[in-house]
Amino acid sequence: MFSLCVYFGYTGGRHLGRKQKMKKSVVWFEESCIKCAMCAEEVPEVIVFEATTGPQLKEGVDIVPHSEKIKRAAQFCPKDSIKHHLQ
Repeated sequence: MFSLCVYFGYTGGRHLGRKQKMKKSVVWFEESCIKCAMCAEEVPEVIVFEATTGPQLKEGVDIVPHSEKIKRAAQFCPKDSIKHHLQ
């Protein structure tokens, strides 16, 4: 199982004339997942748990506002299956 979510957000300069940099935030689940559903309980705004496939990221959800909760879920994942690169 592999689930991936990429969010592109613009961050950078305060002035209108300055170029803005694009950063991306990514979350995915590795195959070592044991389908315990802990992540979906920790971050129900972003992660949905399906019995047959395990955790999946909800489509169309901005993950950036939930990055701290996602990091916490990854920290407590019993198999270290939640991976992320969050801006």
